[in-house]
Amino acid sequence: MSSMRSHTGPVALLGIDCAVSRTNLGAAVGVFTQGRLRCSGFVEPVPSAMAAWLREQRAAGRPVLVALDAPLGWPEDLGASLASHSAGEELPGERNLLFRRETDRWVRARIGKQSLDVGADRIARTAHASLELLTALRQEADEALPMIWSPEALSTGGSIEVYPAATLRAWSFPNAGYKGASEVGRSKRREILACMTGAGVDVPEALRQEALASDHRLDALICLLAGHDFLAGLCSPPENLPQAQKEGWMWVREPTSSNVP
Repeated sequence: MSSMRSHTGPVALLGIDCAVSRTNLGAAVGVFTQGRLRCSGFVEPVPSAMAAWLREQRAAGRPVLVALDAPLGWPEDLGASLASHSAGEELPGERNLLFRRETDRWVRARIGKQSLDVGADRIARTAHASLELLTALRQEADEALPMIWSPEALSTGGSIEVYPAATLRAWSFPNAGYKGASEVGRSKRREILACMTGAGVDVPEALRQEALASDHRLDALICLLAGHDFLAGLCSPPENLPQAQKEGWMWVREPTSSNVP
């Protein structure tokens, strides 16, 4: 269970649905204050536009939390094994320890959602592109945006890793079938947005329409929701912090009882 204290707020939130191709990126912004989330708009998912927004928040005196939907590290055991490996030799280690991070195993066991293996899947390309994007954002905004490991540690700006599908499941919202341009996907997105509104998230009508038209923009909104959960102290921190600082950690709220596997 979570043992973190919540942030007092207000905090400006930037949620990024990451991808290798720019056409598949999405970026949403919002504000966390008094334990509530208000989604306020979308920005062009390029470093210059996001940095301009970030500078506006800094000028207004608001700290910024960036929530990225992508793995931001690789399994510690894989790195150790590859460091001394030569072609043709056995790669020592158990597969799930080599190719999955501790956070992947935690989310599978606690939330019932299996993330892609960054050590053995094409998601590694998204991870690489996302780290490039974050680095460019840091440079454009002249802001360090370090990884943050507790809500109270956020002062001026920071970054966290999130996993929208797990966040949806932990909230007992629909968490599958919402991708794509079909009417089925659009209908699922409508259900998710209705659930977010029912849970007290403020999503203006104009943003709802944009999210209905694009699953990337909806995922960016869900990144904001995950950022809200982190700031509200609803997420479980890693038991092994040094390992998480090496591998990354997906911040997902504790699930409702109906979704505990």
